[in-house]
Amino acid sequence: SIFSELLLTSINGNKSSPRILSESIKDQRGRYEGQTQDGLRHGYGTFYYSEGGIYTGEWVKGEMHGKGAIYYPS
Repeated sequence: SIFSELLLTSINGNKSSPRILSESIKDQRGRYEGQTQDGLRHGYGTFYYSEGGIYTGEWVKGEMHGKGAIYYPS
């Protein structure tokens, strides 16, 4: 489900591509909540691993990239 949508807007006010959406994605490894672009994790978001770990931070084209933190269950 899509929680909110942020459209990049050029200086003259026209909406430009690509769109960055905020949504929740589930797969066999866990659940992601955050920004996406073209169906991939992109921007800022949190991935909740099914084993209990959590990564929260930056994503680029579906991969963890940039600043972030990983938390492991004790």
